[in-house]
Amino acid sequence: RGNDGYSNEYTNFFFSNFPHGYGEMNMVKIIQKQAKVKEVFISRRLNRWGRRFGFVRFFDVRNVGLMERDLDSLYIRNMKLHVNIPKYRRNTMGIHKGDRRDPRASHSGRKRDGGKHKEVWVEKKRNLSYAEAVKGEVQQEEWKGRTIEVETHTLPWMEKSVVGHLKEGMDFDQLSEDLVKEGMNRLRARMLGDNLILLTPREGEKARDIIKDNNEWFDNVFTSIKSFLER
Repeated sequence: RGNDGYSNEYTNFFFSNFPHGYGEMNMVKIIQKQAKVKEVFISRRLNRWGRRFGFVRFFDVRNVGLMERDLDSLYIRNMKLHVNIPKYRRNTMGIHKGDRRDPRASHSGRKRDGGKHKEVWVEKKRNLSYAEAVKGEVQQEEWKGRTIEVETHTLPWMEKSVVGHLKEGMDFDQLSEDLVKEGMNRLRARMLGDNLILLTPREGEKARDIIKDNNEWFDNVFTSIKSFLER
């Protein structure tokens, strides 16, 4: 259990159809009567029906079905709140601390000099013709032109981010909405093109940790997920 006396287990509920003037603190005041609220998040985007939406995260929900029915029966002013449980929901707050190897360590062909990466670009050796190869008369010439040294810098957000390839039929708007529905607003999604999505976590988080805790959901959305630094 945490320092506040509550366990580390929580349940997410997705909600929509509430007044435009209501923010996260307004929703906390209404919803906290049902159970201990850990967090309420309201997306800045609208869903496919043009409505505002968000999620609430509760501690220690013993009867999820009953809680869903109670929340779904609430009225805010003259609007009935729509509430449901995400299809894939994470139940624990624990962060899996696995192997935290530096993704840069797997990059071959890079040289370190004073803590900086250096890459030297040279012209490829030209291919021999078949006749030259048979005769063995031509020797490879060394590049005598100018070489360029390039310093590469790895920023902290690059180490923590991943790139996912969306499955067929999944679009970016749907992905953004589902991230909120599943309680993963800690990830910022950006389109890179060709169904590639850059997922960057909030400060203090790591994308790989979030993916481990929601593995089933990510398997149903992406065909593959790789580190941003992986080539």
